[in-house]
Amino acid sequence: MLNNPYKYLSQVYDVLYKELHQVTIKLLNDYFGSTTGNNKKLLDIGCGTGTFLLEMVKNGWTGTGIDSSPEMIRLAKIKTKKQRLLCNFFVRDMREIQLRDYFDLATCNFDAINYILLRKDMTKVFNNVYARLNENGHFIFDITTPYQGKKFSVKFNAKFDTFGVTISPSYNETTKIKTLDLILNFKGKAYKETHIQRRYEVAEISSLIEKSGFTIKEVWDVEDKKDKKVDAETTRAIFICQKR
Repeated sequence: MLNNPYKYLSQVYDVLYKELHQVTIKLLNDYFGSTTGNNKKLLDIGCGTGTFLLEMVKNGWTGTGIDSSPEMIRLAKIKTKKQRLLCNFFVRDMREIQLRDYFDLATCNFDAINYILLRKDMTKVFNNVYARLNENGHFIFDITTPYQGKKFSVKFNAKFDTFGVTISPSYNETTKIKTLDLILNFKGKAYKETHIQRRYEVAEISSLIEKSGFTIKEVWDVEDKKDKKVDAETTRAIFICQKR
């Protein structure tokens, strides 16, 4: 399993990531011209509580979500039942996907892939995704960069209607490891959780993804640049790749 179980963060995940779901859907629409699935198969890796995937299912995709966190998957199944949608969710490590189906599109959103700390494991992820895609299938994922690691390294607090969060980040510029110590306050209690990620250069990921057989179609800055151009100050980049 990956290092982060999201045991407590899962309880407030939908609030924290609400806007990013819409950003990803817009970017997909920008590239494909539509997010209509017409019953094509979508695999969402690191699917969290399923918000993004369920929106895609509403747009006609046949959805499968995997996440290493049992709690995330539990919440995703509850949400699916409440919305009366059909969607499959499995507890899986992205390094060992272990699914029988083949997919037309695979996604991995919100820097979930940065939880992969070793290059050799990143290669496993890319190889596994490649193997599960149909011919000409697409793989779309985002990463956070070393610049992001350095830029956002100050402790901060945030309060929402039902909870509060304190995040204490630290970044090692040599190893590119970002550690986030979280304290979540909700339901009258404080919960501690530590998240460990690695920041990757765009060029490094580009090399690994191409070695796995993918063609990189686009790499975009997904934060606030109108031209989407990646540069030295890009904090989050999205890769749009296609199976050769």
